[in-house]
Amino acid sequence: MPIKCFDTKGARGSVPNLKVTGHGCGSAQNKPKQHVYPISTKQETKDKRPNLAKDLAKRILDEQYAKSLEQQIKLLEFENQFLRDRGESHENRCARYGGKQILLRNENEVSLDGGNSWCRLPSFHPPLHHFMRRDCPTAFDYDEKRGDDENKNHPTNRRDRSSSPELNEKDFNKFEEMQDKELSRSWDIKRRPSTIHESDEEDETRKSPKVNPSKNDSKQRPTLSNPRSGRVGPVKQASVSRIDEIKRSIEKRRENLTNQINSVGGRRQSMPTIQPRSFSIPRKGDEAKMSSQKPSRQSSVHRHLMNENGSTKHQQEEKDELIQELEGELDFLNAEVQDRERKIAQFREKLKANEEKLNNKTANDSRDRRALMEELLELQRRLDELTPILAEKEAHIAKLENERDAATTSMRAREGEIRKLQTELSEKHQEQTFMSDRETNHKEEMKRLEATIARLEEKEMNLKTELRTLTEELLNCKKHGSELEMRLEREKNLVEQLTDEHSRLIGKNADLSSDMQKLELAVTTALSEAEEITKNIVKRDDYDKVKSSESSLRIELEASIERNKSLQLQIQQLEKQISDQEDSSSDYRESRERIQREFNALQALSRSLTEENKTLREEILDLRDKLEQQRNKLKEKDSKIFDLEDELGRIVKVHQETVHKVEKETRTQIERGLELEDVTRRLKEIADSLPRTEAGSIASRSHRPSFSREESITSQQSSVRRGTRVIPLMLDECHSPQSPHDIQKIIEMARNTLKRPL
Repeated sequence: MPIKCFDTKGARGSVPNLKVTGHGCGSAQNKPKQHVYPISTKQETKDKRPNLAKDLAKRILDEQYAKSLEQQIKLLEFENQFLRDRGESHENRCARYGGKQILLRNENEVSLDGGNSWCRLPSFHPPLHHFMRRDCPTAFDYDEKRGDDENKNHPTNRRDRSSSPELNEKDFNKFEEMQDKELSRSWDIKRRPSTIHESDEEDETRKSPKVNPSKNDSKQRPTLSNPRSGRVGPVKQASVSRIDEIKRSIEKRRENLTNQINSVGGRRQSMPTIQPRSFSIPRKGDEAKMSSQKPSRQSSVHRHLMNENGSTKHQQEEKDELIQELEGELDFLNAEVQDRERKIAQFREKLKANEEKLNNKTANDSRDRRALMEELLELQRRLDELTPILAEKEAHIAKLENERDAATTSMRAREGEIRKLQTELSEKHQEQTFMSDRETNHKEEMKRLEATIARLEEKEMNLKTELRTLTEELLNCKKHGSELEMRLEREKNLVEQLTDEHSRLIGKNADLSSDMQKLELAVTTALSEAEEITKNIVKRDDYDKVKSSESSLRIELEASIERNKSLQLQIQQLEKQISDQEDSSSDYRESRERIQREFNALQALSRSLTEENKTLREEILDLRDKLEQQRNKLKEKDSKIFDLEDELGRIVKVHQETVHKVEKETRTQIERGLELEDVTRRLKEIADSLPRTEAGSIASRSHRPSFSREESITSQQSSVRRGTRVIPLMLDECHSPQSPHDIQKIIEMARNTLKRPL
């Protein structure tokens, strides 16, 4: 009967649904367990990293397999405990499993750890189902999705089943009938129909309360009282609870037999008061004489004793046969219980091996952790050494903070790229299944970074060349500026001279303007005088003088006006020259300042680029070191996986060899059990033939007195009884054949008893 043990929580990572199926809970087939591991991983990692996926899957499967083995062992102990003591309360069972509640769901799934993990049982497994329907208080209440109507109408609901104990008894009786059929089929023995007296006795034993077992009984049942005795088989061995009833019935029959024998012995001891001393069995020749001499009362007493002895012998033989048959069944059940104990021991050995593997893994992990701690301490020591140097550098860094502020924008972008690279690197460590793709991406990214570094170096070279050209231009500009300054100074001197001349000319112009005004006044006065003269009819000569003076004055006036105009033009030209010189000097200053600013910016950019190149080179070296470390770790893990695969193959081979050995031992035990059956059958045949030999010996020795014949009959009966009970006593002393050596010893003892003279 296969048990499917699975975890409802599932496995972590990319292995969601792991199932471990095996043969447990009383499987009759001695086959190795078949473990099915359906692993659902992405198809992208089939060709890239199969070893890492296999390692991860194996690690999860080892844990799941160990958990399934522990669950199977718990179920075996639980079923064996239930079959030993069906009267135990549910609270005691829960206390035995650490206070966790026993839960059920879907009719054939049981949980022993409060619902964390479930084991699926077959639907035709009566002992545990009988217990579930009768004793488990939370039966079919765990599944919250099921409605109240479904719980009420469910055929295996606790309310319906617990209210009708006859149905439970009927189910268990059906299970016992199946067990009897399986026993008869396995041993090829047709069970004899029991007599009315035996069936009545069995009904009485079933209805009677439990009998407290004696010390001998506790010695005869070591396999049932031992809590580590394992579990019983599926149908043949699930009736361990019935074995106690069979043993009680056997003990009761033995007590009845001893009581009957004692009562017969007591009657015999009380009979001499009735019997005369001269009573004897008549010889063949003296039959008529004895019939005429003795009364009919003596013959009736003798007949009564013979009939009583025959009936007791017949009952005793039948009961001994039944006892031997039941003891054979008990031996068979004990042998299979021991087989199950052996299997449980094998499961525990496997658990120990898995625990040792886990301990080795934890030791390796602790070793790696210790090495990492040592590396961390070394790095801390180096950091302590570098702190004073760093303090010295901070003073220099404080000076360069102004330059750093200008380059923060570019540095932030670079830091963002570096953070992206770091996150990608951490994801590479976590996602081991995609390491190959990540490695290729990382290589491409490294190439891209190298290309960017080369480009940046080219830019740096270009900037350096530009800087050189700019410095040359700046020197040329400085020379040109010095020349311009010289010219400016000369022009300033000229401007000063011109301004002086301008001021002098302005003074002259003012003088001339005053003279012109005077002349104009004089002209006006002269005109007025001329008019007066004309009016007064001045002489012609005076008029000519005035006219000539007027023309001369006009000529002087025009010359002064022209001279004034030429001076104004010179002044305007000088002003234009001065303004042009001022504009050129301001342009020169602006260009000089602009060139200085560009030069400073280029110097800051070159410094930031050199620092950035240094950091990028250091990061590239660190990334290469980390990649080499990861590759070394991958190689180590691959070697570990290969070693574990070899070890697993070796364990599988050892397991198969042990299974073959166990099968051989079971075959030899079955053959020796059949040989024991032959010996017991021969003993029964000898016991059946013994009463005939007794009658012949009594007839041949009829000349002896009657009391001696009775004593010989009782001694022969006791010897027959001892002979028929030799083998059961031997079996009771051995309790159950623990090994082939014990079976061989029992066979030899039976042969010796057959060879002894009765």
